[in-house]
Amino acid sequence: MTWELDTEMPMAARVCTIHSFKGLESPVVILTELDKLYANIHNQLIYIGLSRARHHAIVIGELPPAIE
Repeated sequence: MTWELDTEMPMAARVCTIHSFKGLESPVVILTELDKLYANIHNQLIYIGLSRARHHAIVIGELPPAIE
């Protein structure tokens, strides 16, 4: 596991916030603690987090209800 986004380590798991992963992609994205997102921007952050996955998006826990 690494906190560095730019790594050449094979099989490395990158750990970061949704904010810092904006504009990037990964084959697999695992999202956790979505219940702790700021209510006023949680729809945007969930969209960003889920749309970064090229093949699989895994949510650990429950998705909070959408705010319209």
